[in-house]
This record gives sequence, C-alpha cells and structure tokens, in this order.
Amino acid sequence: MRGSGGAAADPLAAGRWAFLRRMGAVAVAVGALGGRPPAAAAQGPNVRGYATIPDPLLLLLREPAVHQELRLTDAQRSQLLTWNAQCDPTLLAARGWDQERSAAEVQKILVASRQRLEASLTADQRTRLDQLASRVRGISCVLAPTAVQRLQLSDAQREACAAAVAEADAGLAELRERMNGGELDSREAESASRALQEKQQRTILETLTEDQRRRFAELIGPVFDLGRLGRVSFKAPSVAAEGPWINSAPLDAEALRGKVVAVHFWAFGCANCIENYPWLRQWQRQFADRDFVLIGIHAPETEAERSIESLRAAVRNEQLEFPIVVDNERRLWETWGNTIWPAVYLIDKHGSIRYWWYGELNWRNAGGQTLMAAKIAELLEEPVAAENAAQSAAPQAASLE
Repeated sequence: MRGSGGAAADPLAAGRWAFLRRMGAVAVAVGALGGRPPAAAAQGPNVRGYATIPDPLLLLLREPAVHQELRLTDAQRSQLLTWNAQCDPTLLAARGWDQERSAAEVQKILVASRQRLEASLTADQRTRLDQLASRVRGISCVLAPTAVQRLQLSDAQREACAAAVAEADAGLAELRERMNGGELDSREAESASRALQEKQQRTILETLTEDQRRRFAELIGPVFDLGRLGRVSFKAPSVAAEGPWINSAPLDAEALRGKVVAVHFWAFGCANCIENYPWLRQWQRQFADRDFVLIGIHAPETEAERSIESLRAAVRNEQLEFPIVVDNERRLWETWGNTIWPAVYLIDKHGSIRYWWYGELNWRNAGGQTLMAAKIAELLEEPVAAENAAQSAAPQAASLE
C-alpha cells in the first residue's frame, strides 16, 4: 500500500487515526490492541483498542456508550455534540500534518475540552469520565502521573511496572512483525496478544500492595463493558473540489442528504487501489436500488497520475461507473487528513464518518469488502430524520459541505 500504515484488518496495527499517538501525554490515538481484545474489532472498523492511548479523552467524548454512562442530560449532550463537530475538521486534517503542528493543535483542543467539561459536567460525571479514561487504558494506567501519585508507588514499583509494560509492548511489536511477514493470521495474533496482556496484568497487580490494589480499583471505578466502545464518529468534510468530475455532475451536500456515502481515496496507477475495483463494482450492484452513493476521490501521487485523460481512460478500461472527483492539488486529501492509498470511509445519512478501512479491502484475505458491505447495509437501515443512538455528531453540523 502506498503511504504509511497497513490494512485495517491487522488487529495489532495502529490505524491512521493514530496520528496523535506520538504526542506523548497530550496524545489521542486509535491503534494497537490493549487490555482485552475489543469487541469493536468485530463490530466494524472504528476505534480499535484504547490501552495504548496516553489520553483518550477526545475519543471517549465521541462514544455514545460514554454519553449513556455519564447520564448526560439532553442539554449536556447537545452542547457536547456541537463542540465535537467544531473540533472535527482540525482533528481530521491534523492526521496529515507534521508532528509538531499536530501536537500543538490537539493540545489546544484538549485544554479547551477540559475547560468546557469543567463547566458543563457535574463533579460525579467528571469523576466517572476520569475513571473510564483510566479503565480503557488497562493495567498500564498505573504509570500515569495521577495514578503514581494516588497509589504512592515506590521507585522500585514503578520500575517493575514499567518493565512489565515494556515487555508486553516488545511482544506486541514482535507479533506485528510476524503478522506482516505472514507467519501469523489475525486470530493467532489476537490470542498471543491476549496472553501477553494477561501476563502484564498479573505482574503489575502482584507488584502492588493490597491497599494499592484497593486504591487502583477506586481509580478505574465500577465495571464498564469495553465492548460497547468503538462507535465514534466525525463530521465528514466536503467532497467538493476544484477539479472536474467524471461519471457525474458535481455532487454537493443537497445531493447527498439522507444518503449513505462511501468515499474511496485512490490513484489509478496504484496496484493496491486496483485490487479494490472488484469490490467497488460489487457494492454498486448490491446497493443499486438503495440510498447509497459511492464517490471516488482521485488523489494522484505520481506526475503521470495527474493526467485527466489518462484517468478517464483508466476509468473506461476498468468499467468504473461511480462518480469520481479529480483532486490533482490534493486539497481534499489534506482536508480529510488522508495518508494512504487506497482508503475507504463510510458516511451515514447524517453526514458523519462512522467506519473506515485503510489499504486493500481483501489484503491477505482480510475480508474487508464483506465487512464494509455489511456496514453499508447497517447504515442504510438507520432512520434519516431521527437521531440514531450510534450517531455522535450534532445533527445541525452533520453535512458533507
């Protein structure tokens, strides 16, 4: 696959939402398995695993299950969804920025978000949100500054806990290499990952005293089903561009209103993109009589791929009949924060990105074409007018324009 990253089917792969992971204490990320294997991996390609995320706040604020757990009032939820929608353009675009710029902008959003929560949530709600942020990170959250202080860890305990975390991280890195080399399939990798993390948990809990374990239980709070997570959404950017459209007149927000949209970033000279063609054609046939629109965003990497005539010829030769917008200046690419060819985003009827897949849909028999087709069918069954429970973007801000 061109660009960075691998197929979304890799249960150990840090997805392209992991652009913020490298930012240390101010990071939010999506990525490697942590804690227990998340049910989100079975639900669909969304946020996969929180355990390696230093600060998961911005993602938790987009989880419908967290909204329910906090028992937000209608007014609180409306305010939060509106704020999330305001932040989404920066969070999406920042995936393609350099590390320094991304870190600075996300830090601003984190600080502003915490200030808003201080004013809008009750003390009990803020406490529960902090507990969830600790719980989703798994046992490694004992090394967070607040946890170290609360548990009063000794230097020796911190070193032992850090060693256990490092050992697990090294094991996960090795599993990832073995998966990339074809030595393990996803099921074998998940089983091995689970064993590594169970060992890490045992080691760290044995390092703590009975009183520290009690305080740790208070830190993470009551049991919460992590399988309910992995349903975040982001307001989808516009698909309008300065370049011409192929197979269609330009599509705008009005034309796409109330429809499920699949956006496919690609380039006609990309071999991995070509592998997706059969599945794209299949989706068109499968959902031909439904409120479904497939849009190709052609973002060239090479000079040859900038030729619109060559693109038109490739479209004819490959019998691609879906609307295609030419993004020769890569403005849509940058607005969406996309970093890899090919990439598919599924957008619901309210205009929010709900699922995504990076790389070939069937990379190493990953079955992404089937999974994403099932997600398209799921989104098509959701109502247009009523706000769906899985929807986490403010209706007034949910637009492709």
